[in-house]
Order: sequence, then structure tokens, then C-alpha cells
Amino acid sequence: MHSAILTKNVPRKAQVDSSTDDSTKTKIERALGAVGHYGLREIQVRYKDGEALLEGYVSTYYLKQMAQCATLAVPGVKSVKNRITVR
Repeated sequence: MHSAILTKNVPRKAQVDSSTDDSTKTKIERALGAVGHYGLREIQVRYKDGEALLEGYVSTYYLKQMAQCATLAVPGVKSVKNRITVR
């Protein structure tokens, strides 16, 4: 299985607490829902220290890419490991 990792150039903060991680995870979930496709609301999100992990299933590669782009647009996200499967 192939998973993509996409990063953006953002300075690393010295320390991130878990409440910030929870808040960012919620923002990612909201961003996925805002795309407007029901399938993206079903994506499982994990987030820690600037790194997001996306898992689940979508029907097209386009939706997989949309999930990744929406996640990277969330402030605080530095990289995305996209383990979404197209089926």
C-alpha cells in the first residue's frame, strides 16, 4: 500500500500541549466536513505535534487529494500522512 506524506514549511514550536492537538484535530475534522462531500466526514483523523494522519475510504482519488489539501490548510498542520484508500 502506498501512502503519501505532504509537508509545508512551518517553523516548529518548542512545545505543543495535548489540548492544542485536540483543538487542531477538531479543526481538521471541520475542514473535511466543509469540503461538502459526505465521504470526507467519515475519514478518521489523528493529530499530534503538527502531523496529521488520515485514514478511511473514499470513492475517488480526487476526494483523497481534497482531504489532504483541506487538512494542510488548517493552521498548525505541518505534514499529512494520507492513508486514505480509494475503492
